[in-house]
Amino acid sequence: MSSLDDDYLSPPVVTVLHNGEAVTRGLPKLVVAECHYEALKLKLIKDNKWSEAVFQDVDWTCYHKAMLDLPRPHRLSISKLSHGLWNTNEQNNKYYQKAGSCPLCTALETQSHVFSCPHQAAKETRTEALETLRQTLQKTQIPPPLLLLLIKLLSSPTSHVPPNFEYHPLYNAQLQIGWHNLHCDHLSKKWREAFLESLPVTTKRHQEKATIWGKKVILALWKYSQAMWEARNSVVHGKTVLQEESKKMRLVKQRVKEFYSMYENDPRAIPASPSCLFNKPLLITLQSSSQELQSWLQSVAEAIATQSHRDTITNQPERVLMRKFFLPKPKISDPLPGRHISLKPRIKPTPPTTSIMRRQPPRKPFRSLFKPRCRPHHRTTTASDKPLPAPVFKTSTQPPKQTPTTISHPETAQFNKQLSFPITSLTRQKSRTYLINRTQPRRKLSTASPKTGTIRSKPRRRSLKAKLLVPAQRTLTSYGFLPPVKKSQADCEARKLDYSGSLVSTTP
Repeated sequence: MSSLDDDYLSPPVVTVLHNGEAVTRGLPKLVVAECHYEALKLKLIKDNKWSEAVFQDVDWTCYHKAMLDLPRPHRLSISKLSHGLWNTNEQNNKYYQKAGSCPLCTALETQSHVFSCPHQAAKETRTEALETLRQTLQKTQIPPPLLLLLIKLLSSPTSHVPPNFEYHPLYNAQLQIGWHNLHCDHLSKKWREAFLESLPVTTKRHQEKATIWGKKVILALWKYSQAMWEARNSVVHGKTVLQEESKKMRLVKQRVKEFYSMYENDPRAIPASPSCLFNKPLLITLQSSSQELQSWLQSVAEAIATQSHRDTITNQPERVLMRKFFLPKPKISDPLPGRHISLKPRIKPTPPTTSIMRRQPPRKPFRSLFKPRCRPHHRTTTASDKPLPAPVFKTSTQPPKQTPTTISHPETAQFNKQLSFPITSLTRQKSRTYLINRTQPRRKLSTASPKTGTIRSKPRRRSLKAKLLVPAQRTLTSYGFLPPVKKSQADCEARKLDYSGSLVSTTP
């Protein structure tokens, strides 16, 4: 065969078979069920005391289909019923040390006793539940002989049928599984076989119809079992909310009475400090609310636990008690008999130094962080130390300030006499002030730092807007009051116009 023939081969077909049937869906659930099947099988055989043949005779197919029709909360309740894990008083007595008697009679309350209690109230409830079951099964087209046999088995565990009964093998097979397992819906496969025999020959898909019928019977039996359990719980806890509250209050008050009687018989059952809990009379304490009574019961229970703990401590020997707080004295062994034992501690010999240890430099002694090394300027002064010389301040070398002198010009003086206002009014006061501030030397800003030295600020940049706001300085000649005078270069350097209009000389 060539390599090109591989492209024309059909893909392989894989079919998963379980008990000879093809699995088309639910493969993961089937795998999980098969993984736990053996462990669950061994547990059921051990709890119900079955044999391998009896276990195989139970109709687990209809049981599984009925379980899938229930919601999840109901599945949990039915699983507890199937394994005998309902919270009966027998279970409460086993795990919580409570009374294990039935709430209606004095017998031990087991799960099978719930369905066979001889009390009159339990009988009435059972009769009503059986009538409801009869009406439900009649809708499933069950044969009348099968219905009578099922009702008879449920009504009493000691019921007998005549040997010539048509379904006598079915009766014996169900008794081998167990009467109490009938309430757990562990039916025999012979129930489905008996239903198949009652069907007409021309019925189509008779196996599927028999499976559906078995599922409906199991669901009806579960409703019957739940009705019996709810009737039992109504007796224990009450049917309505008011009955439940009154039931709880009755139990709380009964507990309070027990604690009062205990304190009267033995006042030392609790410590002295919480004994104030019993200062009130019993009748006044019982008139409190339910929350106050529950808090009171919890306080008394804690006081009793405290006193019992103290009693266990005092009952211990003093030697055992002191070992918790003091170490025992070590025993001194005699190294050489007949010689005096030295109580001095033994000094461990120093290990011999090796060549590697000699090469290591000596370690410096530990120096505390809170005692720094003393510096030269921290040492104390002595009589031999010379005093420091007095500080000498040097004079500044700044040039002397120049005082302006007014130069009297004959033309300016004559012109001032003729005018009735000073020349300073020709310029604006605002611009003059700005010019004076502008010509003054800028102050040097410096911040001294011991590490980085002196930091000087950069000169501020003058904006173009400030220059435009300052009007130009104009002389008297430009206004037309004085004739233009020809000035030489030396005269311009020697004289300058003051900002107020007067001539000022810069020479000293």
